[in-house]
Amino acid sequence: MGCPPDIINARNSLGVTLKEFGKTQEAESVYREALRDAASKHFDDQPPILTLRHNLAVVLRIQGNLDEAEKEQSAIMEIQKRRLGPDHPETFAARLSLARILDDRGAAAEAETAYRQLLSGCTRVMGREHRQTLSIWGNLAFLLGDQGRFTEAEAEYRDALEACQKTLGDDHPETLTMNHNLAMALGNQGKLAEAIARFNDVVERRTRTLGPSHSETLAARKNLSEGLSRARQAPSTADQFKNVTEGYEHTHDANRDSTR
Repeated sequence: MGCPPDIINARNSLGVTLKEFGKTQEAESVYREALRDAASKHFDDQPPILTLRHNLAVVLRIQGNLDEAEKEQSAIMEIQKRRLGPDHPETFAARLSLARILDDRGAAAEAETAYRQLLSGCTRVMGREHRQTLSIWGNLAFLLGDQGRFTEAEAEYRDALEACQKTLGDDHPETLTMNHNLAMALGNQGKLAEAIARFNDVVERRTRTLGPSHSETLAARKNLSEGLSRARQAPSTADQFKNVTEGYEHTHDANRDSTR
């Protein structure tokens, strides 16, 4: 018996939720079971199946199973190019996944080339402020920073942040991630005054939108503390480290209570 589309969609949503909670093994099992159940009624190139295959490949990449992830994403990309053309968002998505796999393999030069080609294509087709363009931009900037090319990373983050603010607003999680990473690039160049100001802004906005004990709020506060320490602002540093410690303790207590 085949798998109806609504069940495929439900399983896909379950897999996404499991992945977001870090339960990648369970997500993989959900995706594989859904693909097995759908095999008798659906072709591998139908949109619901392609979504399952793509999400399975993403989970495999996160787990470090890069060979299988690359094989799956390459197959998806060829199908999308044939069905939708080389400049369709779904084709770009598969290409981005392949670029990330190159990045994970440590093939920095090849990954950078892939990101730049994608950035050019997405900007041409969908505009510099499209969500997909912004995602590619962030990946390119992160790669540059990861290679110690902080000046180049800073330039990319500044442009991408401006586009994020215009499209998504100052409080959007992607905007805040871009601003946080820009602050990191600045700090790595010794531009501490601007880095601290940006970390402060991210901490304030994440505290207001996510809460003081959210992991992303605490990560920004920790980096703010380190920036203040490097700038020798001792009293402010002590206050920030105290807030980070209390936040992690609160998170630990909440997690412990939720498992009783």
